[in-house]
Amino acid sequence: MAPGRKHPRMGRHRQARRHRSGRVEPWHCGALKRLYAAAPINRFDAPRLTIADRSASIEIDAKDDFHHAAAGVHGSVYFKALDDACFFAANSIVPDVFVLTAQFDLTLEAPFAAGTMRATAHLTEQGNRSLKAAGELHVDGKRVAHGRGVFVPSKHRLEDLVAALG
Repeated sequence: MAPGRKHPRMGRHRQARRHRSGRVEPWHCGALKRLYAAAPINRFDAPRLTIADRSASIEIDAKDDFHHAAAGVHGSVYFKALDDACFFAANSIVPDVFVLTAQFDLTLEAPFAAGTMRATAHLTEQGNRSLKAAGELHVDGKRVAHGRGVFVPSKHRLEDLVAALG
């Protein structure tokens, strides 16, 4: 499909407009980054988000506060990093509404206690009313988990959510 064209099976939702270079419009990525930065949950783990066309990455520095009783990073942190990266890879092409995670499968491969986590994800499929994305989580270059999710458009208009931020 040509860049910038509406996907025939994405219903009323349109794909993000693209620059002449083929990249997604900066205003869309900027709006998503603003919403992410404003989310109260992100005060805890201080993630750093990068969004591109059909891809995204999240970096989080592991803290002792993330540990379970055996002094390793809890699986919920792996999940959040990968779900967030996959979410933004999917939402990168849906500029009018916020998408929601409908399903997420996570495979934990290795424990770790310290380091910088980097979750990278890319869109794998545009289906009828849903998007699929997959990602990997690395800590200091070593893969520690992978996951894939299904994302669906919500009724929350991005422009309304951003406007509510003030």
